[in-house]
Amino acid sequence: MIQTIRSAAATLAVAATLAACGGGGSDPNPVAAPALSLSSDSLTFPATMAGAAAPDPQTVTISNSGGGTLALPTATVDYGGGPSGWLTATVAGAAAPFTLTVEASATVAPGAHTATIRLASAGASNMPDVIVDFEVTSNPDPVLSPSESSLSFTAQVGGANPAPRSVTIANAGGGTLATPTVASDAAWLTAAVTGATAPFTVTVSVDGSALAEGPYAGAITLTAAGTFNGPVAIPVSLTMSPAQVVTVSCSLPAEGVCWTQTSSEAAARGALEAACTAAGGQATACPTAGRLGPCILPDSPTLWFYPPFTVDSAALVCTGNGGAWGGPPTNVGTPEPVTMGCNFPSEAYCTDMTGLMTPYQKDALVSFCTSYGGAVVTTCSTANRLGTCTYTEGSVTYRDRYYTGSGATADSCFPGDVWTPN
Repeated sequence: MIQTIRSAAATLAVAATLAACGGGGSDPNPVAAPALSLSSDSLTFPATMAGAAAPDPQTVTISNSGGGTLALPTATVDYGGGPSGWLTATVAGAAAPFTLTVEASATVAPGAHTATIRLASAGASNMPDVIVDFEVTSNPDPVLSPSESSLSFTAQVGGANPAPRSVTIANAGGGTLATPTVASDAAWLTAAVTGATAPFTVTVSVDGSALAEGPYAGAITLTAAGTFNGPVAIPVSLTMSPAQVVTVSCSLPAEGVCWTQTSSEAAARGALEAACTAAGGQATACPTAGRLGPCILPDSPTLWFYPPFTVDSAALVCTGNGGAWGGPPTNVGTPEPVTMGCNFPSEAYCTDMTGLMTPYQKDALVSFCTSYGGAVVTTCSTANRLGTCTYTEGSVTYRDRYYTGSGATADSCFPGDVWTPN
């Protein structure tokens, strides 16, 4: 028995020595994790009549009672299955102590309401809650009570519009709520009210077809005759994300050429495929084996793949058009207004080109014109004209003018071109 006690004592002594010396793999100076410490874990707002002005906001201070640095906490409102949308909670501050600001809205049905604000911070050792109580008393007059305090949508440039959202409009007061009217303050935002009696439904839609990439903010405003509150505004946000990039390839076996074009507009896919088939091509991936190229034209989204022509032919179809084999051109210069024409007398055909071009592009068009037997002119003659195909590529407008003897009709235009007789 004595030996056992002495052995146990010796074991404890050795363990204590190891701990003091940092043995056993433990940190002799551990750093405590941050911890959220609240100035109050409960809030009670004064009783407020339904539809009346909101009571003053209340705040809670969030300090760090642990070690390290406390990251900015997040606040999430949990209504526990009860009516929602009547409470907002935001945390602000550059460093601890932070401030939690809590606001209650009386646009909820009369009754005693309770919600829980759940706080969290990355790396913290605890996640405390704040309990909020709010009593809304009855109002003899009708009160507009929307189910949502705000709405948010996301869409993609060139893509489909997001699905509409619905907001329920209940009567949080007494009497009978008249059918609300709704107004929008943004051209891309529309809303409509349906229903004969409360609760009504407001369907909110957004249209991003004419919008560029970026955030947009608007609001719908609800009004109803004889209500205690109103008008009631519901903020609406729309975020337009970058356009989807689509790639379409077209093989033209009769011409021995295949092109691959990319576009930042999702809707362009159908137009590109239609142009391919209209020209007698097939929408298919362009093979690179055994082909000369690709030919990359300045400021163009199209890559041209050609069969292994002779060097002279390659120069004609690629570099003769201002392109470069296998890599993008350099020193394209600054765009400037340019007006020029290219006349092909043997084909009774002339093209006017007007728009912003880089010096590189202008030289490429001149080279294209002369390489195919055309002559650079200031303007195309109007005598004996049959008609004109007009189309735009980038910042340049092209007018292909056809003359007597060419047999040109509206069918001479590519899909999307505008044909003007004479």
